[in-house]
Amino acid sequence: PEILLSREGVTQGCPLGMILYGIALLPLGEDLRQHSPDAVQPWYADDNAFYARASVSAKLSKRLCEIGPSVGYFPEPDKFWGICPKRKEAAARAQMEAEGLNIKWSRGQRYVGGFVGSEKMRERWIAPKVEEWVAGIGKLAEVGRRYPQSAYVGLVHCLQAEWQYVCRVEPEMGPYLAPVENALRNVFIPALLDLKRGDTINDGFRLLLARGIKSGGLAIRNPVEVAARLHTASVDSAELLVESLLSNGDLDCAAHLARVREAGAAMRKERAEKDEEVVKNLAELGGAKVKKRLERMLWNGSWLSAIPDRMSGTVLTREEWLDNVYLRFGLQL
Repeated sequence: PEILLSREGVTQGCPLGMILYGIALLPLGEDLRQHSPDAVQPWYADDNAFYARASVSAKLSKRLCEIGPSVGYFPEPDKFWGICPKRKEAAARAQMEAEGLNIKWSRGQRYVGGFVGSEKMRERWIAPKVEEWVAGIGKLAEVGRRYPQSAYVGLVHCLQAEWQYVCRVEPEMGPYLAPVENALRNVFIPALLDLKRGDTINDGFRLLLARGIKSGGLAIRNPVEVAARLHTASVDSAELLVESLLSNGDLDCAAHLARVREAGAAMRKERAEKDEEVVKNLAELGGAKVKKRLERMLWNGSWLSAIPDRMSGTVLTREEWLDNVYLRFGLQL
């Protein structure tokens, strides 16, 4: 074997990081799984979690501290979090202390971008995130008055992805994101389109803007509307992975990747069909002129997907970007 000596570990952001974590920690994970096969033990990089009775979790935590250093993994029990109902905390704490572990306790805690715990604690966790996203939308709205292209790309390609990720990993997030939709509709979009103060976005226009670029919209998705679909697609993609974790069995990586592709394709197809249905309904309600404009929009939106880059010549001035959007949606120049 070739032995790689490193005193620094894996540099953060290194493309080999996840692969090396898997190679180094797989023996540790296998040992813990054999030690307590009834416990659910997901690993993500070097983050480990146990889902089991308190007595089992205590023994697994103790063993993790004992054998972890043999593979270069040094757990710090004072950074462990125990999550359980309040009525069971005393008994669970006693089990941990019996194994010599003094850990922190909570009703809920962030985990891999999502949340594990009670519904009330989840509300406390998501509330500041929503406030941060609403504030970010307000900042982008200020930018959008002078630099609409940059503000639009910042929202669609960056900020929007943050709450969409949370929708993927957490169920029933739609109601929590109502303030985000309110900020998009009443603050960001009017600033982006340079509407007059006091002008509002009607329901039909907002519905159109939420459609994908290929469907005639701006891909400024309504987070309340898409939350359930995003989560369903995520659950479908992880089906085989979850089954292997719950059964402590082997994962068929080829089948898992095929399942991910299948679920992604199904979601994109459903989204495209939904967009097509919305555009068709709007065309029928708007008459022949609107119908013709909507048909034309399906073929002339590629410029909206371009990231502004001076070297590539894709930077548009405020007037250029606004004029093209106004022409696209039949607004007065």
